[in-house]
Amino acid sequence: MSQSTSPVLDYDVDMREPPGWPKAVGITSIVIGAIMVGCAGCGVIASVFGQAMMPPEMQSQMPPSQITPGMMIHLAAGVVADIVLIVAGGMTLGRKIAGRHLHLAYAGFAIVLFAIGVWLQLQQQAVMQHWAAQNPDNPTAKAMQGPMGSIGLVIGFVIGGLFGLLYPLFLIIWFGFVKRTQESMTGGVERPMPAA
Repeated sequence: MSQSTSPVLDYDVDMREPPGWPKAVGITSIVIGAIMVGCAGCGVIASVFGQAMMPPEMQSQMPPSQITPGMMIHLAAGVVADIVLIVAGGMTLGRKIAGRHLHLAYAGFAIVLFAIGVWLQLQQQAVMQHWAAQNPDNPTAKAMQGPMGSIGLVIGFVIGGLFGLLYPLFLIIWFGFVKRTQESMTGGVERPMPAA
């Protein structure tokens, strides 16, 4: 008498796979948030200690550091927003609806921060241009008034727009109009809870 070795299939088990987009969006949010926190840290270090690390003859060629209280508040608010983005990414990886809500909160906050950042940067640029006009013989001032000074500003705005505006707009469209429910995160697939 031979026994069948074929496995017994349980047709009650849901064989569908949940959608893959929460993994992609979650990881992207975590990576962007971590990069932005790192950039903020580098920005603080460079602004506080940058000129102090230069030789004295180079320090005299650099414009005076103009870190305003508004810039520091903006930087701190940006770090908070980036931490929210990291948490939102983690929640989305876990297919929790709270990930959607946190992404939307982050996106709205990030767009406001982007607008404030552009305004602060334009103010800073005006101060730097005034300094350059007051110091026409300074090599740094000459470079700032040349074509490379304008190109640097444009590149800064483009990079800021990619990270500070493009991704938040995507999140508003994605979570505000496309993926709005818990079922959209799970595909209706219920996973059993792991045994304790």
